[in-house]
Amino acid sequence: MQEHELSLFKNWFYSHAAGCRSNDSEMNAVLDLKIKHTDFVCSNALRISQGLGWPEEQTRAAQIAALLHDVGRFPQMTGFQTFNDNLSCDHAALGVEIILTGGLLQNLTGKEQRQILSAVAWHNKRILPQELPKDEQSILRLVRDADKLDIMRIFCEYYAICRKRPNPLLEFGLPLSGKCSEKVIADLTSGRIADLADARNVNDVRLIKLSWIYDLHYPMSRALFLENKYIEKTLAALPPLPEVVRLGVQLTDYLKKNI
Repeated sequence: MQEHELSLFKNWFYSHAAGCRSNDSEMNAVLDLKIKHTDFVCSNALRISQGLGWPEEQTRAAQIAALLHDVGRFPQMTGFQTFNDNLSCDHAALGVEIILTGGLLQNLTGKEQRQILSAVAWHNKRILPQELPKDEQSILRLVRDADKLDIMRIFCEYYAICRKRPNPLLEFGLPLSGKCSEKVIADLTSGRIADLADARNVNDVRLIKLSWIYDLHYPMSRALFLENKYIEKTLAALPPLPEVVRLGVQLTDYLKKNI
């Protein structure tokens, strides 16, 4: 895979995103958010892969997977007006369909095609299959890490303005206040990835996103989580309950010990 091929994929991506735009300014703003997200995920993927010392070809495959991971989001939003997969469609599966139908990967090797399609298909799943080949797992895990890091950026920026400028897309239709659920707190305390299905309010959602720390696969990813102060920014948006404060200490210690 040559450098000019990466540029071709970028050109396709921006054309794909532009093709979903309409006369609805609010809808276009949401699509712009996803374009910006993809740009940041690609930057994260490059930084993590370089930190791992990956060879150039593997790094480019990871960048293409990062670039394409959310291509299903654009028709999902224009078709269903939501990013909630449960209320619309599996955006990852839709992304794979778009990639295959368009023949986007036809000039890549079979190995590269497998790696990229696997990363797109599984990047949004809570639990990963254990039977995936190791070469697919490595890029999938990197894309998941890069994706989670930027989702944290988006939400932490939102926490600072959410009271003045609430965004229903980022609230999941849940109550804006309420006690943190015991189930969610227990999951984080036990080192488990919490399930969004257990969220009863927005505070639960914020805690659940912190549980992603346990699903970061690479030391550089954990270092970036710390560097960007995502724990502190999330805790500032949560009730200062003793159990929440303890979780902050626990999660920070976990990251520091696993860098």
